[in-house]
Formats: sequence, structure tokens, C-alpha cells
Amino acid sequence: TPNHFQVLATDGDVHLGGIDWNDRLVDYVAEEFKSRHGVDPRESASTLQMLRHDSDQAKITLSETNSATLACRHQGKAMSLQITREKFEELTGDLMQRTADTAILVLEQAGVTAQQLDAVVLVGGSTLMPRVPQMLKELTGRDAFQGLSPHTTVAQGAAIHAAILEAKFRGESSELAERVRKLLRNVKQEDVNSHGLGIAARNPKTGKMVNHVMIPRNSKLPVEVKSTCSC
Repeated sequence: TPNHFQVLATDGDVHLGGIDWNDRLVDYVAEEFKSRHGVDPRESASTLQMLRHDSDQAKITLSETNSATLACRHQGKAMSLQITREKFEELTGDLMQRTADTAILVLEQAGVTAQQLDAVVLVGGSTLMPRVPQMLKELTGRDAFQGLSPHTTVAQGAAIHAAILEAKFRGESSELAERVRKLLRNVKQEDVNSHGLGIAARNPKTGKMVNHVMIPRNSKLPVEVKSTCSC
């Protein structure tokens, strides 16, 4: 129903983000500079900071056009390098594959096939890179939904969630507030935990730490688990 929202599964690569795409450009330019001039611009903190900034801007440019120019200056030497979108996608192909693997994994965990999806919604600035919706279309067979801004979707969702909580737990006297609260109270949300939860125990004989997961990831909330540990 329109007022019933159920999370089936959640997953993500916590060691992967937009900065990893930036770093590929940084390393590509730095290695080319080193090859031409015999010095590595990454050895200078100030030069590296500038190169990281410029690489981020180049990534954004490559989302809108087919080429971008990156300049690097270090120890009195300079270099300008043109990078095509094709080259950028080649440099970051393995990162995109990790993204695809995560998407496949979360579908499997949810027990949903790509054909059962009604929409694919992109969230986060990195999804503006053309290769992201292309990859998802290859996986799911459908174009990404374009009705929401990847930059503001999370904030909008958080605001809606806050309004639902306020309607359920805070009272107002006005008639309009009561009507809105009544609508929002009818919203039903079912969530899952995004990480496995448990305890860490140390074996007194070996000193080895053991992570005992009591509530697996993607367990439906609320959930309660009791466990007795013996040494």
C-alpha cells in the first residue's frame, strides 16, 4: 500500500566512495608527471592537495563532457594532461565492478530479481557519473528514475522520516496539525539492521578474540536475541 514501506535488505562497500575515483586521476597524473620530469608531485603535501581538488573537479567535468584537462605544477616544472571519459572509465573499471557486485549482492539478500523492481533510484553525487546508470541498466534492464536529485534525496527522506516521528510522538493543538498527524500516523515502516550485531569475547586460555554475531545483518526490526555464553 502507499503508506507501507518495507526495507528488504541493505548493503554497501564501506571502503568505496567518490574519493577512490578521484585518487585514480591523482595517481594517473602523478605517474605521468613523474615519467616526464623525474619527480613525484605526491611527495609535496600542498601539491597533492591541489591535485586532489583538481581531480575532483575533473571528475565532475567528465560527467558532463567527454574530456577534461588536468594541470600539475611541482618544483618549478609543469604539465597539462587531457583525459577523456573513456580513459577515466578505464582507470576506474574495477571500482565500478565492485559497485556492481554490491548491487547484485543486495538483490540476492532481498530475495528480489531485477525484473521485479519497479524503479532504480540513484542517490549520491557519484551516481551522476554516466557509467553508473549505464551499469545499473545492464544489471536490471531498466533506466534509472530521474524524478529525484541525487544530491538532496537523503536529506528529503530524513525530513519525511522526522515528520512521521514527530506526528507520532508530539502533540499540537491546531486542527491542521491534527489532520497531518493523523495521515502520518498511518504510515507503516519496516526496517532491517544494516550491520551484524553481537559481542566480542576473549578466550581466557588462548587470549584470542572471537566475534559472536547474535543478530545477522538484514534482520527485520524490531528483533530480540538472547544467548548464554560459557567459558
